[in-house]
Amino acid sequence: MDVEGARREHGDQFRHLTEVLSASHADGDELFAYDGIQLTVPRRAFAAAKMDDRYYLVGGMRENFHSVESCEYFDFNTRMFNAIPSPSRPRLSAEMVALDGRLYLAGGSSPSAEGGFESNPTIEVFDPKSGTWSMLMDSLPINPRHMRMMAYRGQLLIFSSHVDDSNQVHLVFINPEIPQDERDTGLISNVTN
Repeated sequence: MDVEGARREHGDQFRHLTEVLSASHADGDELFAYDGIQLTVPRRAFAAAKMDDRYYLVGGMRENFHSVESCEYFDFNTRMFNAIPSPSRPRLSAEMVALDGRLYLAGGSSPSAEGGFESNPTIEVFDPKSGTWSMLMDSLPINPRHMRMMAYRGQLLIFSSHVDDSNQVHLVFINPEIPQDERDTGLISNVTN
């Protein structure tokens, strides 16, 4: 429970703070404190991944339930935020994974034409060297709602237990080096008793 949010005035529970708290694990100091870093825009429910000396932030939600369309990375050396291009559509609660020098963005929800949000079934790839996004997959073989993604043995592993049968999970292995039209996504449905 968000105790701080519960103590705020009615209507102020969803205030989005921009202050960043940090703790030094190298010094053994596990206490978080504000050290002067602030997000450039308020955002929550964003996708993020660390790659090399950078922490990438994509999408999310800001005040009044509006999408955050800007994307950026935090450089741990300069302690500054830097803008990057945005993917094809803003995303809320997406997953992002760093793998072999690229970032993979999947799942979550995007604004729909009718208003509100709809599941986003695509996987997009960001190449920091070229500064461009491209489409890896235009449709996942599973419902992207509540999915999780991670790197596993040079591939993307997508996991979802959000299926009709509560005793079933979906696992999808995607090798990003294989072209989409030649890719066998390796959907595995596992039933346990």
